[in-house]
Amino acid sequence: MNGWTEILSIIGTIVLMIAVFAAAYYVSKYVGKHYKPNYGLSKNITVIDSTVIGKDRSLLLVKVGEKVFLIGSTPNEFTLLSEFEAGQFADLSEANIPVQNDFISTFRDVIKGKFKKPDDGEQN
Repeated sequence: MNGWTEILSIIGTIVLMIAVFAAAYYVSKYVGKHYKPNYGLSKNITVIDSTVIGKDRSLLLVKVGEKVFLIGSTPNEFTLLSEFEAGQFADLSEANIPVQNDFISTFRDVIKGKFKKPDDGEQN
């Protein structure tokens, strides 16, 4: 009888683990569908370009409406460095501004293989 109790205990533990994993999957799926923060998704404000100029320091080129701002960013503050008209940039069009996707569509693209790894210089 002692052997059967150990086997049933192991089977029960496995079933319980599967139930916990299934519950975590469905809860995360539910939360992912119903909680969609809009971080970085704006129709009026777009970060066109950015570059790191030092530790925790960067320059941002931000388009707001028909104006473009050059902003310096540090961990403690943002500083407006310059202001431009959008027409001053020859290649600044809606086609050149990167499309910001949410996590779900980016993850689907990765799964479908839309983002190919570089061939590391291999010749065909």
